[in-house]
Amino acid sequence: MTDEAQDKLSSYMNRPRAEDVANITAAAESGVRGFRCPKCHCHNFRVVYGVWGDEEKTRRRECRCCGYRFTTVEVAVS
Repeated sequence: MTDEAQDKLSSYMNRPRAEDVANITAAAESGVRGFRCPKCHCHNFRVVYGVWGDEEKTRRRECRCCGYRFTTVEVAVS
């Protein structure tokens, strides 16, 4: 495969799906709060796995739009 063909394939595979773009647009228009993907700034995630401790929850999340994975840590406020 040539470099040009590989670049085209790579850019095609990293594009968000039409329904993901619609979800992002709807969320932005409705004023959805919460955290966003550090890479593409959407609000659409899935939890890949989580670890629950005594005082905190650690979750590994994956963006459904771009596939970027990141970790969130939730700490109880007393």
